Amino acid sequence: MAEMPRATDLFGDASPVEAAQRHEEYLGELNKSLSNSSSVPGQAPTQDPLAAMEALAATKSLTPDALAGLQNALSAQRVAMQEIQKDITLTSPLSTSFAAFDLEAPAKLLTPRPTPLRNRIPRKKGVGTSHRVKRILGYTGTGTGGVGNTWPGITESSTATFGSINYERGPKITYAADDLVLPYNSYSLSDSVSFDANFSGLGYQDLRQLSSTSTLYATMLMEERMMLMARGTASGYSGALSAPTFTKASPVASGSQTALAAGTYYINVTADAGVSANGFGESILGTEVSETVAAGDVLTVTVSTAVAGALGYNIYVGTATGAANLKYQGTLKGTGTFTIQGAAAAGLTGNNAAYSTSGAAASRASADTSAYATGYDGILPTVLGSAPLIRAASSKQYSLSSISQ
Repeated sequence: MAEMPRATDLFGDASPVEAAQRHEEYLGELNKSLSNSSSVPGQAPTQDPLAAMEALAATKSLTPDALAGLQNALSAQRVAMQEIQKDITLTSPLSTSFAAFDLEAPAKLLTPRPTPLRNRIPRKKGVGTSHRVKRILGYTGTGTGGVGNTWPGITESSTATFGSINYERGPKITYAADDLVLPYNSYSLSDSVSFDANFSGLGYQDLRQLSSTSTLYATMLMEERMMLMARGTASGYSGALSAPTFTKASPVASGSQTALAAGTYYINVTADAGVSANGFGESILGTEVSETVAAGDVLTVTVSTAVAGALGYNIYVGTATGAANLKYQGTLKGTGTFTIQGAAAAGLTGNNAAYSTSGAAASRASADTSAYATGYDGILPTVLGSAPLIRAASSKQYSLSSISQ
């Protein structure tokens, strides 16, 4: 902490007596200044000078005319001081200010990239344009492949025919088999970086490296999703999902539910080919229906019959007819009932949702997006549908980036 200057430091040219007197006067004025200032150095006095003058004027023995004149002068001075502004502020003369940005380089790559299936499933090199498999789909007793069950009981006179000869044996078993031909499919993703963009990013971001890395990760992530839930339309693959059938109702809201606004609601449903937004699409729309909801009721949509291979059912609802007016409300997991409550409902879980007008329009499902001509069947369609039990190997092409120089 700095020491208080001594009298000889401030007034060294004076005699000791004069220096002491001047030092006392200095300390007195300094104390007056500190008593009328903020405790923080550099800040304006805590007391308004004009307010102090007005207070002093009110305590002096002035004539009414003199006091009124002084008050008018002080008021005019206060107005003038209010009109005084700084020429340069954070918003003037430039609304975005002249301050520098504390921008950290390079940009942070925060995107997730989990690919556990792709990292573990081995690859077998294919030959030609397709993969062929001979399958035994069932035999007597399996209950598969369309093979019926033959009663095996016999007597001493029971016979079975083998060619032209009858043997004293039980009935013959039967088989079901087929040839499965799975065409190979290729896939690729690409990106581009212009010369100007790459040159402009020098010193901040290596855009060609970002493009290559992003395209590589994008290819890996899409392959992960294809292995899990892709569906193909070529012969041998599971094909597009069928549009679901559904029913609707408007029961009275229970004690824990928020009632929906009264009115007529229009509903449609599609079969979901993926897990929420992580899949590849959905079936075409079913048949639109309407339901009149009374005050105090909620809206329910029920899917009783499962669509083979569907991972869920996307619910679309609106207050006007037409696919463009129906908005996505949520996905029903499996078969069952999906309940739509009032827009103010909060904290809903499971097959429940608060009515929303901001979801995607049902018109996105005017054409089927659940399966693709260049797709193959992933694990989920194979397990849940009538898909073949062997997935065709795919020709994998990694086009990392097409750089425009």
